[in-house]
Amino acid sequence: MPKAPLVNRRNARLRSCQVVVPLPSLAILGTQMTQDTDYWDKVHLNRLSSTRYLTLTRSKTGSWLRMLARPYSDYLIWDVLFPRYLPKTAGLKLVELGSAPGFNLVRLNHRFGYIPYGIERSEHGVRLNQRVFLENGLPPENVIQADILSHSLRIRFKDSFDIVLSAGLIEHFDRPDQVVSVHLDLLAKGGYLVVSIPNLSGINRKLQAFFDRDVLQMHNTAIMEKARFMRLFPPSAVQTVFCDYIGTLNLSLFATRKGQLRKGILMLAKGLQILLNMALRTVLGPKGYELPCASPYLVFIGTKIG
Repeated sequence: MPKAPLVNRRNARLRSCQVVVPLPSLAILGTQMTQDTDYWDKVHLNRLSSTRYLTLTRSKTGSWLRMLARPYSDYLIWDVLFPRYLPKTAGLKLVELGSAPGFNLVRLNHRFGYIPYGIERSEHGVRLNQRVFLENGLPPENVIQADILSHSLRIRFKDSFDIVLSAGLIEHFDRPDQVVSVHLDLLAKGGYLVVSIPNLSGINRKLQAFFDRDVLQMHNTAIMEKARFMRLFPPSAVQTVFCDYIGTLNLSLFATRKGQLRKGILMLAKGLQILLNMALRTVLGPKGYELPCASPYLVFIGTKIG
């Protein structure tokens, strides 16, 4: 009897490994997202139809010129910051909250040998994350569909992970401090907490408002200042290892859903950013040059006290 097509076998495996934790209303828990969660379902559904989201190779993606042109902030985070501050012990359990599409987890698995888990609320986001895992030889059953503010999730996975990560998550909530407390609940004592957010203040705020003010309003910009960001991490619970701006300027940070003119301007800006990436990498190398008004990200790394 002939085998089912490969895509059908993959989809069947994804359905069989789905792990779901009950999804309570965010409003009941007193913390709301700054946009409708249906928005992320639409984003992830579009990504599922794009083949470029489904493969991440173990190679360094080509020539030295291509590596030189990658975002300078990406180089600083992945080639400077993480190797300097994160543990290099293979087999540590890593979880990302708001994990779709899952590329951060794949990269950390390839780089450090961590065992990756993802927690994602969006149904399409879970499917996307599982597909990315499957394409990269990782167990799709390690992707859990759950509301990160679910009490049952916090109880089930309390102190379970050696590293807890989120990237571009907490700024989508009106009470990011409560979201940070979930990170700490899931983190084992002595484990590493890694949280990054975009910096949509200063010139970045003005540029995003020009391209699409609606996108800007999806973010809690009140925490996008170093001192306020740092106050989200209580010193009684977590010891700071690193907290600062990362990168110099990244025009690829911005997004727009407006007219063709603004989309065209943004595409041109992202093309210019490639040249800027090459210049920054050549001139500054690993030293970096951070500007509170323009650096694209804020990153916190700490260890849980106890």
